[in-house]
Amino acid sequence: MTSPALEAPPTILFGHDIRSRACDLLIAKLARSAFAPIEPQIEEIGSLEAAWEALDRLSPDPSSALVVACLDLVPSPRAGVTFASWAAALALPVVVVTHSRRWVGADSPVAGLPLLSPNASSAELAHALEQARSPRPTWFAPDEAFPSRPSWLG
Repeated sequence: MTSPALEAPPTILFGHDIRSRACDLLIAKLARSAFAPIEPQIEEIGSLEAAWEALDRLSPDPSSALVVACLDLVPSPRAGVTFASWAAALALPVVVVTHSRRWVGADSPVAGLPLLSPNASSAELAHALEQARSPRPTWFAPDEAFPSRPSWLG
């Protein structure tokens, strides 16, 4: 058994348009509250390919991760929705960030996931984190959108 000091810090996979700073304040708030008092590692993801590679590299303990999928990930909003649905299919905690709920219709694969505005209050943030960590049935993205099983699933 490894000591807690030698364990990897928790990870926030932050998928967004890296040219935009719209979600920066939100990710800073999430980093302070998601795994307090431990400071998580934030991995910025700027493409759908990088998103899948990050999910594949994720720790064998997915409970030490949080996926934040901003719908500005290019091509928006499809890439952000795809990233969020992949992570949800792997039973990871996911928070979707969007300025407008119009991008997430009732038939969207991420409709049941917690949604936040980049300007979310601390109370909204706490509620979304609680929702993201609540047990939910695992559901799978369509075969054509789901590249393969990540290596940590065995």
